[in-house]
Amino acid sequence: KLEISNNENFIQPVVITKSFDTLFSKVSLGNLIQNQRYYYRLKQDDLGSYYSATYSFIQRNPNYQFFVNEGNIEGLFNYQNTIYDTNSRSWKLNTQVNTLKILSAGGHDGAFGSIQLNGIEFLPNTYYWGLATAIIDSTTLRPVSVRYFNVPDPGVSDSLANFVNRLPQNTLIAMTISADAAQGPLGWTAGTPPRNAIKTLGSRYIDSIVYREGWAILGKKGAAIGTVPEDYRKLFAGVATVEVTKTVTNDSGYIVFPEIKFAKSWNYIKFETEIPQGASITYIPIGIRKNGQTDTLYNFTTNSDSIDLNNINAEIYPSLRILAKLYANQMKESPKIFSLGAKYVAVPELAINYQTVNIDRDTIWQGERVNFSARVYNVGKSIADTVKVVLDLIKADNTSYNLIDTVFLNLHPNNYKSISYQYFNTNFDGYGNFNFKLSIDPNDSVYELIENNNIFFKPFFVKRDTATSISSSSVTVKFNNKEILDWDYVEPNSKVNVELSYPVWFPVTDTSAIQIFVNGRRIYAEKLIYDYDTIERKMNCEFNLSLESGEHNIRVFTKDVYGRISNKPVVEKYFKVSQNIEVLNVYNYPNPFKDGTHFTFVLTQLPDEVDIKIYTVAGRLIKQIKVSQSDLTTNFNKVFWDGKDEDGDELANGVYLYKLTMKKGQKVQSVLQKLVVMK
Repeated sequence: KLEISNNENFIQPVVITKSFDTLFSKVSLGNLIQNQRYYYRLKQDDLGSYYSATYSFIQRNPNYQFFVNEGNIEGLFNYQNTIYDTNSRSWKLNTQVNTLKILSAGGHDGAFGSIQLNGIEFLPNTYYWGLATAIIDSTTLRPVSVRYFNVPDPGVSDSLANFVNRLPQNTLIAMTISADAAQGPLGWTAGTPPRNAIKTLGSRYIDSIVYREGWAILGKKGAAIGTVPEDYRKLFAGVATVEVTKTVTNDSGYIVFPEIKFAKSWNYIKFETEIPQGASITYIPIGIRKNGQTDTLYNFTTNSDSIDLNNINAEIYPSLRILAKLYANQMKESPKIFSLGAKYVAVPELAINYQTVNIDRDTIWQGERVNFSARVYNVGKSIADTVKVVLDLIKADNTSYNLIDTVFLNLHPNNYKSISYQYFNTNFDGYGNFNFKLSIDPNDSVYELIENNNIFFKPFFVKRDTATSISSSSVTVKFNNKEILDWDYVEPNSKVNVELSYPVWFPVTDTSAIQIFVNGRRIYAEKLIYDYDTIERKMNCEFNLSLESGEHNIRVFTKDVYGRISNKPVVEKYFKVSQNIEVLNVYNYPNPFKDGTHFTFVLTQLPDEVDIKIYTVAGRLIKQIKVSQSDLTTNFNKVFWDGKDEDGDELANGVYLYKLTMKKGQKVQSVLQKLVVMK
């Protein structure tokens, strides 16, 4: 039972039920929407089973073997300074909040100055006497070009004024006083050249500052007075503080995409991207060996939307992860990756299970056979070039030996190849619980999806043969290829066959192990023709027999498990021979009859033919039945008649006559009898 839905909560899913096929089952999904992610889960269709974990896929065209366009799959990505943005549905450089802090303590409030970014001090010396400045990057708030204007440096006032006046328009600059700046850098009174220059940075409080007071500003060249962050503290009023924050895009970062697995050969990676002018992306395939070891293969910087992977050897690196390094441009614009698709040839998948491995018997006697057969499937996506197949027999004592060791070449996807073996239990193998062990690719030479479905055990049981002698059911005596009952007639000149189904321990090659007597006289080995079937464990002893009329017998003796000839015959048959051909015991049954009857009779020898004619009591022939020699047998015979005349019409009720005539050469014998039709 399969549930498939466009939402992971399976609200109003499509439900599909399908009977299990052999080994694997295909389910066709129709009407799928392009670029839509679908979620599915499965269970056995009964009340006692539970759903599997939830899986998902994206319907895409072209049909990549691997595709991802979502970044919220937990644990499958590695990020540094990058995020998956759900608004733009892309991977891009992350942002961070930069905090610029400017502190100023007057001579009686600590006497220090500080310019910090994210808690990191950028002033080499915070305990100075005068004014410190730093140009501030307007994009990142990062302080650069730190300068000090200290007391009592001569000309410091003119130097500060000239510095500020030469600043380019819109320049951001941080300024902070440590201890005191009125004595030297600023001058004692309002309206000094440096104070007037600082007003061009947007300062409101610059003319108010007197001896040992604190003041901090983040000025901007050309700003209107009072429009910039600024703090002024009188003597004993504490530390002046300016704090500014800004969200900033990282300069660089990387994403490591999920593992792309089970490739037999690599083709290409295709990206959907957006790369602003000056930004860039570097792609680095990371090869993953079968043992899990990783190797960085090469750097690939491009504005193209694809990477050729044909030069990567999938036999060495059947799995890859793609590392994408993102670099922002000077405007802090990030490149974006919307999706990654991989095209490659997937590996084979060898598999066997209880449906593909069979035996014709699960219990045998010692010395019997059991037939093993199996189909080895490839349910993967590519040809399995060379597949080693091994069949072992595991005996009851857990020892084993090999039965089949072969190789399948070019096992194609969604196809199978068959093996079979006929195992004959021998006395050496013993009895008890046995197993066939079928191993597919035991050396793991074929890289495939799943390795744990390549071994299958098929058990069977061998029953111990407790018989110590040959039973009568194991011996058959035939005259002219037909079995007889006691006192049956046989031909005077007959071909006799004594057939023996022998157990494991029987010494079949010992001609004295079976002894045949006719009328008490032994038929010795030189007069016997032996034929052996060691697969079926059968032997046949054939000889010709010529006998006079009268009663005769045949006795068969065999050796037992101890090598002794039995003191009683295993088989003893009595039969009759007649030198004259006769037909005896002629009847029809049933009589009277309604819908049909059988003519029965005994023959002492095979005639050339038997003819049965049916007459009315007035002597008119109404039906003739001829029986050829091939349809007759010595002894009892039975011929059916449906009770209809030569025209196919049913006979009327009444008494009729029939004459049975037997012919052989010049010998003719007839018997006349009555029959009755009663409906």
